[in-house]
Amino acid sequence: MLDVGQGDACLIRTETMNVLIDGGEREQGDHLVRMLHALQVKKLDYVINSHPHYDHFGGLISVFEEIPVGKLVMCDFPESLTPTSAYFETFLDVVEASGAAVSIPQCGDTLVLDDAVLTFLSVDNSNYTDLNDCSLLCRLDHQSVSFLFCGDLTAKGERDFVEQGLIAPADVLKCAHHGSNSSTCAAFLAAVQPVCVGISAGLHNDYGHPSVKCLQRISQYTDEVYRTDLDGDVLFSSDGSTLKVTVHYQADEVGKEAW
Repeated sequence: MLDVGQGDACLIRTETMNVLIDGGEREQGDHLVRMLHALQVKKLDYVINSHPHYDHFGGLISVFEEIPVGKLVMCDFPESLTPTSAYFETFLDVVEASGAAVSIPQCGDTLVLDDAVLTFLSVDNSNYTDLNDCSLLCRLDHQSVSFLFCGDLTAKGERDFVEQGLIAPADVLKCAHHGSNSSTCAAFLAAVQPVCVGISAGLHNDYGHPSVKCLQRISQYTDEVYRTDLDGDVLFSSDGSTLKVTVHYQADEVGKEAW
């Protein structure tokens, strides 16, 4: 879980593959690329944009300009919610120029990442009015250790996923929407039953993320909460049966030997 300020960026690394989920704001793009270079990421097999909000796709512009990407995976969303910003147009332009393939997965589609499996989860969002609720969820299973990445899903979207039986227990919950009070609802937490929680938020951000109420709801399940605003880059290491967490990882300074 890479510290990109008030945004999201998570790097999944297996023995031979690299997958990046989101990339923070445009202003964080150069920093994100430096971190990836320091981590000896020479290519990204997949880049996943959970949903096209600026704090999730902005930094990916630099990534596509500087690092070879095999495929971009995006969420589906109603045409009425298509972003109209110049930044989104720039993002689409650099993706096209990179030659990366682009796909929108169906719910249940999977990617095999060496000995791990990434599963895409989605619901019918044709009637949503909030782009956050169109977030593409990603579940990563590494043998008996599991992770759930939630984009910026709000409580409304979370309840839709739960009601459709798409949410199973996961060891690590990558908290939705930077720990805002409008996300990580009680029903969703009851379905996930997390062992630990990761929250990506900027230090002293203007939104008050993560919210006290969200943290209180999480505390009913675990006291292992890792936050980029307090802990910097956070490394979750799985051997398939156990999980190790390293905080203040300083991903922009480490080299290949750290992996």
